[in-house]
Amino acid sequence: MRLLVTGGAGYIGSVVGALLVAEGHDVTVLDDLSTGHADAVPAGAAFARGTLREDAPRLLAGGVDAVLHFAAKSLVGESVTDPAKYWSNNLGGTVTLLEAKCSTASMPSESTSAAQSRSVPLTNVAPGGTASANPVDRSSSTVTSCPAATSCPATTLPM
Repeated sequence: MRLLVTGGAGYIGSVVGALLVAEGHDVTVLDDLSTGHADAVPAGAAFARGTLREDAPRLLAGGVDAVLHFAAKSLVGESVTDPAKYWSNNLGGTVTLLEAKCSTASMPSESTSAAQSRSVPLTNVAPGGTASANPVDRSSSTVTSCPAATSCPATTLPM
């Protein structure tokens, strides 16, 4: 399969990309290298340095069977000091990705806040039932109810 792995120069995206290449898939990694590293891009994968909003539509137009989306920004502290950056990438970038290829997007969630949660199932709700205050979790929650996401039958969204 021809696969696009967004965030494929980050820790999880690079591991998934390497597994996909090892299985014989044609993998293209899209990453802006803001937190990823070029040397983490798996050997055998094509690499496109760029952003979801500016470059994903062009890459998808070339023909991609499926998208694995790991390019969300997830630094909670930075999200509090620069929330616009997080809303633009996590919501705006994901909507652009969905609109460009809504029938094949797969978007696992691994928010730092969720990873630190001690409750199961993981949710974006803080102890005591209040919604999380950080932009990482709020933008993720917004994506799950976005019309571009909910209208795509093959989309897997974070819980």
